[in-house]
Amino acid sequence: TILTHNYSKVVQETTLVSKPLPQPQREIKDLNEQLKTIQKIQEQYVSFSEILFYLSKSIPQGVIINSLEIDRVSKTVNIKGKAGLREDFLNFKENLTSSKIFTDPEFPISSILEKENITFDIKTGLNLEALNQLNK
Repeated sequence: TILTHNYSKVVQETTLVSKPLPQPQREIKDLNEQLKTIQKIQEQYVSFSEILFYLSKSIPQGVIINSLEIDRVSKTVNIKGKAGLREDFLNFKENLTSSKIFTDPEFPISSILEKENITFDIKTGLNLEALNQLNK
């Protein structure tokens, strides 16, 4: 009868849906999952050598960096050091402020007011997107 025939057809279709994936499709699915995992890892990757490269380009003559802390999670950089003269420090300040990689640098006012032998502790944000764009 027609009802029995339709019932058999529905049973066959649902059986096909619930069958396990054929081997090639399963391998493709597994590969796609691995690629997603790799992509997540790459998105979290921070090239510390690139950060050091761009920071070194910002450091003028007369400025010495004593300590550098890079926090990948909070996307911040803490730079401690010394500048021989105020002019050297102000050049460093200008270089960091105009950088696309270092964002919203905080310079202690006491460091800006000193004339020479300036000890500084600078906190700045880190724009990883800009860093990645510069490296493409």
